[in-house]
Amino acid sequence: MNLPAFRTLLTPAGQAALADAETLTPRETDFLAHFQTLSKRYPPDLARAALETAILRREAIPKFPHAAHMYFTREALEQATPSAVSAYRAERYQEFDHIIDLGCSIGGDTLALAHLPHRNRGTLSGLVEGAARHVTGLDLDPLRLRLAQANAHAVGLTVGRAPHTSFIQADLASPLPFSPFPLFSSSPPHPLALFFDPARRTDHRRAYSVRDYSPPLNVIRTWLPRFPALGVKISPGVDLDELAGYDCEIEFISLHGELKEACLWFGPLKTTHRRATVLPGPFTLTGDGRPKTDLSPSSVSRPRSYLYEPDPAILRAGLVTTLATQLNAAQLDPTIAYLTGDEYIADTRVATPITYLTGDEYIADTRVATPITYLTGDEYIADARVATPFARVWPIEDWMPFNLKKLRAYLRERNIGRVTVKKRGSPLEPESLIRDLKLKGDGEKVLVLTKLQGEPVVLVCAPPQNQVTVTAEVTVT
Repeated sequence: MNLPAFRTLLTPAGQAALADAETLTPRETDFLAHFQTLSKRYPPDLARAALETAILRREAIPKFPHAAHMYFTREALEQATPSAVSAYRAERYQEFDHIIDLGCSIGGDTLALAHLPHRNRGTLSGLVEGAARHVTGLDLDPLRLRLAQANAHAVGLTVGRAPHTSFIQADLASPLPFSPFPLFSSSPPHPLALFFDPARRTDHRRAYSVRDYSPPLNVIRTWLPRFPALGVKISPGVDLDELAGYDCEIEFISLHGELKEACLWFGPLKTTHRRATVLPGPFTLTGDGRPKTDLSPSSVSRPRSYLYEPDPAILRAGLVTTLATQLNAAQLDPTIAYLTGDEYIADTRVATPITYLTGDEYIADTRVATPITYLTGDEYIADARVATPFARVWPIEDWMPFNLKKLRAYLRERNIGRVTVKKRGSPLEPESLIRDLKLKGDGEKVLVLTKLQGEPVVLVCAPPQNQVTVTAEVTVT
């Protein structure tokens, strides 16, 4: 879709074409047939723009709650941050009246920042819905800027005498056209804050080095002296050595167990050195200094009662040993990020998220409180077995050095016919192992192929237990 076609799409005739396209409930695989149908009634460029928008709106539903009213291009949608991550990340900016979204693309982060409740120290709750905050989006691409403006309008952010958003076409390689103190501010004003999302694809090829971003990451060195409050979205696969010269917090964020992004926080937005955040939640684990990769011999153990698989945000932030300490767990091998422990509890010192809603005291225990405290009784239940939000957990029923014949005999003897195979540090392919086991039976187990102090082993585990997590922020340092 190009800019003229999008402008036509916003006209009454274009909206009629879009409505007709959406009645087809189209998919990408059906594009040609639907395009031929629409192009009989509308000009080809308009039919194509309407059909693309109808397809992308359906695909965008997992990322954006207002997807049915928004506008996208395929590349922009693929690169867009899920709204759950944007909303979490935006919370760092509660103190600021004016935020600049640098590289705003179609406006996903702009919308999250503009919807953020405003912090007001003079109120009891500290948050005021709808208080004055302005977000300005900058981008070089005129089509994406127009899409962002339409998306802001679709969710009501451009309505009224004091709109919450504005958009400017600008090249981020040039000096920023802003004063450190915003025009849209409270009294006394807070300095203007920046959020920067550099392009990580050039000519449809992914950039792996921060030097290859557009613009390169080092452009922020020209911004920081005037705009110290800066957040930067980068690839979660970033080479940490490339960040050695930046005085910032690095946060890795996962959503539903999938690593989504890394974010650098500078100046007043920095709160620690390293952070892993798990969504939904948020649940966050922090650490100081560079990621720890070495282990002392005492932190390695034979398999115990439970196997913990740390969330990918924990792995990438180098907080495996920090998590192991919190769980009273150990690694099976110094080179493998599996943990094993004796207890199925989370020693994260967090109380139930509804404590302040129904009780008079803040109760913190070494175990996580049940999320139904005070709803049906008057006592605080401290022995709630709640899984850590930072890892998936499997009960270990047995383990042995890996030997195909012995493993096959073990499983057949126990009438195991279905297995799920996980691996870390093993050269074996799960599909090949399942085929070679030739199992028949009614039982089901999880097999984990890994190493124990350098030697190949297999763990026989029960399927994951029902793991209940509470929806309160967990901060462990």
